[in-house]
Amino acid sequence: MRPSSLSYNTPSGSHSTPQPQAKTALPSHLSRSVGAAPSSPSTPLDSPSSSSAVRFEDRQNALEVAETLNGHLPSIVGSATESSLSRIALVSNANPKDYVYRYMFEKVTERAAVLDNAINEAADLVMQYYGLEDLGNPEHPSQDDIYCVGRICPEGDTVRLTDTSLQFESSRRYGGGMRVPLRFDPDVIVRASDDPNDSSGEGGTGLFPGIIIGIKGRNPGGGFFTASEILLLPPVDQPQTPAAELIEYQHGSAKLDGEPMSVVTAAGPFTVDDNLSYAPLAALLDEMANLRPDLLILLGPFVDASHPLLKAGDVDETPQQIFQNAISPKLASFLDYSLNTSIILVPSVRDLISHNVVYPQAPLEREGLNLHKRAKLLPNPAIFSVNEIVFAVTSADTLFSLKQNEYFKKARDPASSDLSSDPRASSSSIGLNTNKDAMARMCRHVLRQRSFYPLFPSPAAPPLEPFNLDVTHSDLLRFDQGTGADIFIMPSMLKHFAKIVDSAVMVNPATMTRRNQPGTFAKMTIYPTPRRDLEEAANNMEVDDDDDDKSLDHRVYERVRVDIVRI
Repeated sequence: MRPSSLSYNTPSGSHSTPQPQAKTALPSHLSRSVGAAPSSPSTPLDSPSSSSAVRFEDRQNALEVAETLNGHLPSIVGSATESSLSRIALVSNANPKDYVYRYMFEKVTERAAVLDNAINEAADLVMQYYGLEDLGNPEHPSQDDIYCVGRICPEGDTVRLTDTSLQFESSRRYGGGMRVPLRFDPDVIVRASDDPNDSSGEGGTGLFPGIIIGIKGRNPGGGFFTASEILLLPPVDQPQTPAAELIEYQHGSAKLDGEPMSVVTAAGPFTVDDNLSYAPLAALLDEMANLRPDLLILLGPFVDASHPLLKAGDVDETPQQIFQNAISPKLASFLDYSLNTSIILVPSVRDLISHNVVYPQAPLEREGLNLHKRAKLLPNPAIFSVNEIVFAVTSADTLFSLKQNEYFKKARDPASSDLSSDPRASSSSIGLNTNKDAMARMCRHVLRQRSFYPLFPSPAAPPLEPFNLDVTHSDLLRFDQGTGADIFIMPSMLKHFAKIVDSAVMVNPATMTRRNQPGTFAKMTIYPTPRRDLEEAANNMEVDDDDDDKSLDHRVYERVRVDIVRI
């Protein structure tokens, strides 16, 4: 892996165990600088008499916890520590140069090759996971059942998926790249595991344009392929770290010293619709000054292209000036106060301060933004590690796109495939219970497809704005380089949530504001694994003579508390 200039590894010292404490007022110099509106007299939009500012300041239920994951774990209320040393090692292996590319220069052949390779890679995964010896061509007539792997496509870019509009596209290796109409057997079953008797409990599966799946069935007359089984892609392997490194990260005196790690994340827009004072961001940083988290992750948009005042041209500052005057001072004041906190900024394709408007997106450029030197700039999407914990973050609203374009195909699980398929039978008696947790299903799509944005083509139907997806650089959207991540942060306009899906912690902090209404952010408290448990697990592992690397699963889903908090 190529080291990135974004890598951050600061020597750190020990911290005393933070004790819950009552929220206290900030020092006057910090309260003024963090919470103040931009001082530029040329922006009349920041007037304190603005109706939106009054509405935000008079908001109800501020700092109320709206939802909690793993509520049995205690939450760190505040920290009495004022150390200037960071307790975390923050490393990103992304090369910023990979994200600096010319867009709108895609060639059809390059796009086709990328899409074709994605099917071939998925085919290898399916064959290995389900123990298949060979794959067939779904377009060729066959009286015998065959297995195929390919992409689900609608009949047209504007056609929604239905039982009669599905098409199945194979790669050139396995089917000449042709498409064939796809139909489902009334008794179709879904396999989500290599165990033929395993039941996923979902009563079907979601399908969307671009999803890659395996199918079993036949094409008796050459006109369409009838599938009797749907084979989902296998789950992603969980990250592992050598036991010695886990002990050092979690219990070493130079790192956490046995104490929990705190991470806070929030997504823009960071101001309400009828002013650019960024009062919600100031309120967040005021609270962060009390919490002093180890890491604060902020995802764009920071200067939102869809903000009504910017769209109307009712401003006399450039986007860079808005950032310099309204955002940079607040971040600098907070970082000067909370010396042990690191900040990560991830842009959005709606950011006017970004020179890239396509996805995947290059990091923000530090020049012209007056950013504090401890603010780290990462691309969109980004994968990075904080000590041993692997984070995957993106500001793209993938979850909403999936929800808007998903077609749920009811089907049986393998364990119930021998039951009656009488359509008059109750859904509970024939194993057709629709999975009620749609958000967990959307997250599973992302995880199983191994992509931050698995849809193709990208939807442009309202309420979504056109999304500029650069297909030829889709490799930058994939996270299956060996393993997945422990925590996925995927903000969406959908309702906030924190869930455990396929052993990964999926967090949707929602947005800081929605129109003129205050939003939410997410606070994570990650506890260390007891040192004795790590040592015992390492001692009980069987390791090859030539390999003394006793790596353990992180099991973050067991030791992280996530609170979704109202701003």
